[in-house]
Amino acid sequence: MELSIPDSKIKVTVLDLTPSNHYNLFKNFLLSKLPLRSLPIKIPQRPIHICQNLYIEVLRFEEIIYRKEMGNFIEEPWLNIALVDSESLSQYKGYIKPKLKDWHHTIVDKRDQDWLIVHIDSQNAIRLNPINHQRSQTTNFQGQGASNGAKKAVHQTSLSTGNLQSPKFLQSSILDKLRSDFEDKARIINLDQLQMDPSEYPQQNSLNSGVIPKLGDSLIGLELVQKIKDRIGPMFTKLYVKYDEEIRKLDNQRLLPGWNFCTFFLVKEWRKHFN
Repeated sequence: MELSIPDSKIKVTVLDLTPSNHYNLFKNFLLSKLPLRSLPIKIPQRPIHICQNLYIEVLRFEEIIYRKEMGNFIEEPWLNIALVDSESLSQYKGYIKPKLKDWHHTIVDKRDQDWLIVHIDSQNAIRLNPINHQRSQTTNFQGQGASNGAKKAVHQTSLSTGNLQSPKFLQSSILDKLRSDFEDKARIINLDQLQMDPSEYPQQNSLNSGVIPKLGDSLIGLELVQKIKDRIGPMFTKLYVKYDEEIRKLDNQRLLPGWNFCTFFLVKEWRKHFN
């Protein structure tokens, strides 16, 4: 049995905690892989549904929070993804980890949402676009009021391969910290190929240029897409049960004062896609 879900129904949020702001690059990668194909949907006491073409809407996590604070009604996201890349362990412990913990608690409390953490190895982006990275570093340091001596010291440290802050050791350590802090290896993905083809990536372009990354053709890119499908699929089952219960509850309240037909109608509209 096949079903088709409107793309506006499936929202995926992205929290970008990377120094180089990989949100647009990552969003374009996701959009380049749409539609998600042949997604099996298990509905209680029903034959397995196959969603042949599933589209999703990608939003910043902050945008979802902002809309809620403004009082606008929106549907809850199904999947939340956090992008993580840190240039030092102290930065991870002092800045990245607290924000990730808050983000994680917000999602887990919802119970009807899922999550993934994507760890990005920025060394590939730096290697392909050193000018842009140097400009980003200078801007960040100027914003923090760092001295020229501090800039020089950090630059020398990042180039060193013989100390504990070498790129390979650092990225491995942060990845291990993520797996330890969140205790779910299946939801933590390591990407070391979030990069552009150099021939299609002029140095004057920024990482937010909107060019679709070559990640989509790699094994890591395919693994990431599969992880997303694995997380979205079970959400259909959870939400189907939730909406089915809500329909019965609202139907039993028809004769009560203040019964809201609009809510009842919206719930049935979503639910009908499984019939």
